Amino acid sequence: MAAPDLRSASLRERIGGRWAVSWAAFLLAFGFKFVSGLLDPLFADAGMRGIGLLVDLVSFVVFFGGVMWLASMSVLRDRCVRPVPVVVVALVGAVAGATAIGSIDWIVSIDWIVGMAGLDGAGYVERRWVVGALQSGLVLCAFAYLLDARERFRTERERLLGELSRVVVVDGKELAELERMRSEMWGLAGSDAARTILDAQPGSAGSENSLDDARSAVTALKSTSDRTLRVMSHGLWRKPTAARLRPMVIVRALAAQRPYQPTLLLIPIAIVAVLRITGNVPLTTSIPFLAVLSLSALLISLAVNALTRRMPQWAVAVTIGSVPVLALSGIPVYLALTLGGTDATVAARLALTGALWVAVAYPLLNIARGLGIAGRDVVRGLQHSVTEADVRRAALAGELDLLRREVAMHLHGTVRGLLATSVMRLEFAINANDPDEARNALAEARALLDSAQMSSQVPAVGSMREQLAALAAAWEGLVDVRIEIGRVGEPEPAEERTILRIVTEGVHDAARHGSATHVEVLIREGAAGWEVSVVDDGIRDLPAQGSDPVAPGLGSQHLDAVAPGSWQRVRTPEGRTALTARIAAAP
Repeated sequence: MAAPDLRSASLRERIGGRWAVSWAAFLLAFGFKFVSGLLDPLFADAGMRGIGLLVDLVSFVVFFGGVMWLASMSVLRDRCVRPVPVVVVALVGAVAGATAIGSIDWIVSIDWIVGMAGLDGAGYVERRWVVGALQSGLVLCAFAYLLDARERFRTERERLLGELSRVVVVDGKELAELERMRSEMWGLAGSDAARTILDAQPGSAGSENSLDDARSAVTALKSTSDRTLRVMSHGLWRKPTAARLRPMVIVRALAAQRPYQPTLLLIPIAIVAVLRITGNVPLTTSIPFLAVLSLSALLISLAVNALTRRMPQWAVAVTIGSVPVLALSGIPVYLALTLGGTDATVAARLALTGALWVAVAYPLLNIARGLGIAGRDVVRGLQHSVTEADVRRAALAGELDLLRREVAMHLHGTVRGLLATSVMRLEFAINANDPDEARNALAEARALLDSAQMSSQVPAVGSMREQLAALAAAWEGLVDVRIEIGRVGEPEPAEERTILRIVTEGVHDAARHGSATHVEVLIREGAAGWEVSVVDDGIRDLPAQGSDPVAPGLGSQHLDAVAPGSWQRVRTPEGRTALTARIAAAP
């Protein structure tokens, strides 16, 4: 199935999707609530500011967070698959905000809280629950959009970095560092595997009953293969977490465009207007307050846009510096209000509230807008957030990722395969109930485990043909492995490694999971790369067409990585199992 185009998403998908209710959105809302609460505390006595703020925050965490959690388990449960309408997210935010505000009436009814802080809970709720509902709905939608824009920007930026890093030539210093890391990784993973194998290896002296020794060895080797080595290989293969999107990357992307969209200023100004009017601030004070605040923030944003356009080399510094400058919008507001006869305390509170919304909400809205534009326009937007150092780091990270997976597949395929052959030889002797055969099988198992110990600590050496011959020899007497290689050409080193991993996975999977006795391997050069076919007579059950998908094992994940969309495991008309894969030619 083709990957969705992240650059063409509707507003419903951006706001009503994954980030509609999430921990990240809740934490952002909590931080905003904390800062705004410092300027609008719930108290009657100015000396008890802390108690009022604490009551406000407790109600927000318990009731706002509780409503978000209930929504995530009910109406928004399937939002990641089926995004909900924006109005539903706004309603969830409104209900959460109104519930949090309404709960304050109950909290402050507790006698000792009233006595300590002199809180007027009923008056606060009567004035603010409608405003709190409106504000919370808008905030939840805004933060969902912001988080979605950030995620889409990060995804598109990583895709661009991946494309650019493929054409970067790693220099000598970096090659030396990669080789050092390569040796270190092989040493760490290999020493752990070798120590584990050594602990499971049957002793050379043994007891008088070789059959008992064989049974003990089988138990120990199965535990080593199925638990320890499996956990090690899965841990090495596990996809690394996405690279953290540094704030400076976002600032560079925003500064490369027009940092501020003046029309977005209407949103925080409208919210501040509703807060002040419902807060019993007279119109004679509210109108000049809003006018001066809007004009000041508008002039600053226009000046920042002009400076970043005329001095692109200083765009990042100007964009960062614009935030504290926006906060200074409160100064002309304070001066205008005091000159107009407003009480100095009221003027200071209004100026601080306006500065908070303009210096926090306005930049956040523009960041969401900027990330959305950059995510849609890769060439113009993302290129400004990607430096040469970023590309080189991505190239090295890609090389290390390949190396980690190489070690993982070596432990999963080669080393565990040698353990599997040891177990099968021992089990044949146990089933035959022949002490002499068990003694011989123990000796062969020790030799194979010595090979597995050495193999786990260093990468395989030798040509591809030699390594394939060693693979067939390891299964000799247990599974008949026949390998045919076309003579049209020779694969590149990277292609050789991929072919070896696919063949090793196919043979070991056929023997371990399919109980195969005969495996045929065909390797030949095709029109656009190499084609690999592993056919066996095993009885492995394959998922029926249309059945529920099964979580892929490590081998399937590896095949998805090296031959995406071009490999399959099917049942042939003759009743055999066939693994086929096409490997694209190395660039």
